[in-house]
Amino acid sequence: MLSNGISLGNCAASTKPTIGLRGKAAQPNADKTLLQLSAPAARAVAQGFNLVMTDASTGEWIASGDPVSAGQYPMKRVGNMATIPLRAQYIRSGAAELTFTFP
Repeated sequence: MLSNGISLGNCAASTKPTIGLRGKAAQPNADKTLLQLSAPAARAVAQGFNLVMTDASTGEWIASGDPVSAGQYPMKRVGNMATIPLRAQYIRSGAAELTFTFP
């Protein structure tokens, strides 16, 4: 998991910045909150895993795509700064098998 964020400085008091996310995979995932993995030509791509970006302050998964239709995510204002804390993590999106054994 990677936690970081985006910060803007010297923002005017009336500024209401937002962030949008656009994936660049050749075959985007149907679920716009999951970013498809890709690799350079002739390299294998891990199967059954995607990348998910979240707003670390709310836990909301950030949808990707056209920023207008995918959604805009407001940045938090503190003084003349605007920030959005982001977290990126891999998520298993392929088949999984769970076995529970009870005595």
